[in-house]
Amino acid sequence: MAITLCVDIGATSIKAAPVTDDGVLMSAIRSLKTQAPLRPDELVKRITTLAASFEDVSRVAVGFPGGIEAGVVTDPSNLARNKDGHNEASVVEAWKQVDLNSLLSQALAQPIATANDADVAALGACDGVGLEVTITLGTGVGCGCTLDGELLIHREIHDFVNQPTIRYDGLLGTKALLAMGEQYWSQDVAQLIAKVVEIHHPDKIHLAGGNAPRLDRRVLNPWEETVWVHREPVGILGGAALFS
Repeated sequence: MAITLCVDIGATSIKAAPVTDDGVLMSAIRSLKTQAPLRPDELVKRITTLAASFEDVSRVAVGFPGGIEAGVVTDPSNLARNKDGHNEASVVEAWKQVDLNSLLSQALAQPIATANDADVAALGACDGVGLEVTITLGTGVGCGCTLDGELLIHREIHDFVNQPTIRYDGLLGTKALLAMGEQYWSQDVAQLIAKVVEIHHPDKIHLAGGNAPRLDRRVLNPWEETVWVHREPVGILGGAALFS
């Protein structure tokens, strides 16, 4: 049985744990602070440090918090932002067309699979039946979709709900939650869910990420048979499926 070291890169912390092929966590999750803005070599060092604390893993899966295609970074997103929320130009430049798969393969000498972190969470959350949408609620807001358990092409949440000028990280991310309080923030999350249902009619919506359990469940009453809130670390658990 192959054991995958699954790494979930967030704006606040980088988490890792070994996971079996069927999505079972093999040990406690360990983490390091992300400390953005973060350059590629610094990220690789953090992942290498975490990997060294686990034994008997045969491959590594990484959920990346931005744009990544076939292992090549297209947008570093939160990893390039400073504490004021602005992109550091030199860090953005450092990430241009970085082949993260190759860097990690050289550093860890193991097979590497990478995907957007919300897509990995979608694999960890889905039941494998019909169209399922996973919305991750954390420092920012992400979105991943599966159809009968297979990942669909990644789309950012603002494009997914046909709101290209809206940046949901600012509207529904951690800063917004702290500023508005859980009640009003929950109502705004419910408005996003309503848009997803209206446009896409998914069979199920999964809410994941560190802030998902803070939702006022009453706002989910209109979709009580459709929307599921996850407390388990689906952003870790879904990593093993990248090798399926």
